[in-house]
Amino acid sequence: MIGGNKQIGIVKRNEKKYLSLSDPLIRRTTWKIKQLHETYLRDAAETVVEVGQCLIKIKPRLKHGHWIRWIEDYLHFSTRSVENYMNLAGFARTHARIFGRFKELGPTKLYVIASLERKHLGRIIRKKYWPISDSNKTKTLAQMSIIEFYEVLNKLTGQKKFSWDSEFQGFQTRVGLLNGQVKKLLPYADRIPAEKINAMENQLETLLTQIRSLKK
Repeated sequence: MIGGNKQIGIVKRNEKKYLSLSDPLIRRTTWKIKQLHETYLRDAAETVVEVGQCLIKIKPRLKHGHWIRWIEDYLHFSTRSVENYMNLAGFARTHARIFGRFKELGPTKLYVIASLERKHLGRIIRKKYWPISDSNKTKTLAQMSIIEFYEVLNKLTGQKKFSWDSEFQGFQTRVGLLNGQVKKLLPYADRIPAEKINAMENQLETLLTQIRSLKK
């Protein structure tokens, strides 16, 4: 669990001691914040599963070719998000106990866990502490940052180490291609239905929100 040890005022050997934690109010508030964060992540994961269950239920009822159009016009989700929601819903159904154990990790980490092969999933279940690259520390999955989590999972599955620089360069390339596609559409602007343009705007607004979060 992200909350960790309830006795926050007690620090482990070799850890830095913050004298401020001797203040009862700070100690109580620290614990409350950690509990609220756990609740948020747990509820977020359960909400994603519920959305995924709805998507799984609706997909067979839509006519051939209408699935993507329905997602774009009415939900404004990316196809990647839809896949994540449905995969996590399926994972929660077939591996209910594992989902219950890890749901406090939050959706982002769970999307990765839900996609693991059985042999890798078994190791995730059995092992509690994982070595962190470029340090002598070990952490639980809950204690890891998203980048640390990806690095640990990539090493577990034999994938290449995550490189933010190469990802950024790839993103810039895709943005350039997207810009070129928009320019090609400009001469046909009067033929494109307004709902299509609105859907495009909503998707880009979602992307911009995620980009702005990188500044934090």
